[in-house]
Amino acid sequence: MRFPSPILISIMLLLATPAARAFICNDRLTIDYNGKLPDDAPYTVIFNPVSTTSLMPDELSKLGSKVLYAWVEVPEWFNIKPVEDEVNLLFDGDVPKFLNKLAGKNIIAVIHGTDRATMAANQVAAALNLRRNRIGLQNISDKNEQVVLLKAKGILVPKTLKTDSLSGAVQFQKELKKWPLIVKPIDSSGADGLNLCPNLKVLKLAFKKELGKVNDDARVNESLLVQEYLEGKEYVVNFVSLGGHHLISDVAIYDKVTVERPDGTFTRVYRSKEIVPVSLIPSSVREYALKILQSLEYNEGASHLEIILTSDGPRLVELNPRLAGGMTAQMVQDAGGESPAKILAESLVKPERFLARFAPGYVAMSPQPMLKFWLISARDGVIKENRFIEEIKKLASYQSHDILKPGQKVLFTDKLDTSPGTIILTHPNRNQIEADLKKIVEWEKLGFFKF
Repeated sequence: MRFPSPILISIMLLLATPAARAFICNDRLTIDYNGKLPDDAPYTVIFNPVSTTSLMPDELSKLGSKVLYAWVEVPEWFNIKPVEDEVNLLFDGDVPKFLNKLAGKNIIAVIHGTDRATMAANQVAAALNLRRNRIGLQNISDKNEQVVLLKAKGILVPKTLKTDSLSGAVQFQKELKKWPLIVKPIDSSGADGLNLCPNLKVLKLAFKKELGKVNDDARVNESLLVQEYLEGKEYVVNFVSLGGHHLISDVAIYDKVTVERPDGTFTRVYRSKEIVPVSLIPSSVREYALKILQSLEYNEGASHLEIILTSDGPRLVELNPRLAGGMTAQMVQDAGGESPAKILAESLVKPERFLARFAPGYVAMSPQPMLKFWLISARDGVIKENRFIEEIKKLASYQSHDILKPGQKVLFTDKLDTSPGTIILTHPNRNQIEADLKKIVEWEKLGFFKF
């Protein structure tokens, strides 16, 4: 068997920015996990094994499962052109053809690492009669379909319109009788194409810019999602499910800020993600998240729910049918919690061990607070000098940083993959993290980079 795959190595060589590395992180996929296991060991198929899902081969191997990597609809930002070999398989939508590639192998599970691979993974799992979610969504990563189905189930969701015309959005606003609105693609990620529209002028600009555009997931925005803007704190609740048993694997708190683009439009970009113990998430948010999974009959696998707690109660931002991205599982583990990737692997290979977690008296490992902070750049440019790096390293809660270096190009930050860098802080005392974060924000105002 050939390892490491040149395709997977190329991912690491071609990705240049810290943000891109946060998305992919596929150095682990160059390791020969299969060679450590006996010839008759079962296999797990992983579609688009990127981001947090790149942790799965190691966890699966520890439990006795080999892995096969399947590639489908590979976005341009992957910076790869997959070539089929013994470990990497290409899927072109022809299920019987793909099943022939699996002939002779004992496949015990099929999972995926990106939203766009959801349908392919479910189709293959269904053909193999393996566990998958039998829900009424044609494409669960379609944000509009999520809202429509949940509303039909009686779940409170943001007021939403899917439209391919500006006039439809204008009429929606008149009926809503309030600004701002959120305008975004039906299926995208990392705040790509997200627009905050405080008035009609900006709404027109947003539609002109986004409608018909090819988004970062290589899909044409044939229509857009228009939603009411939700005021409140944003929480993340991540689950691993098996046969309708739903376990909260990890939780987080998001902070986002409004950024004005040079073209006069506005967006909301990630500022921080804080990994916290489950007890710090309001019970109303946790109960709402569970109700969503139960209403959708989302009974199998990992799920990532982003929820804003408004004055009227919790409302879903979006559900992603996979492990949380941005290497969240690694952050949880580094903070002293139990990796969600490990928990998911357990549910696939050792289901009895996973179900034992629901027994009375079971106590989950709780992480200490850990915060990932995204830097924001107000301009494009080539870095001549980095500033305040040594000061950052001396902070009491400092753990690591990944910031662009002299000679590298900085882009104006209007989405996740144009952030010039990240800083990770962790400490048993959240107040210490907050104090250190204030210092970082002040240094950022003074300028982390000289151009």
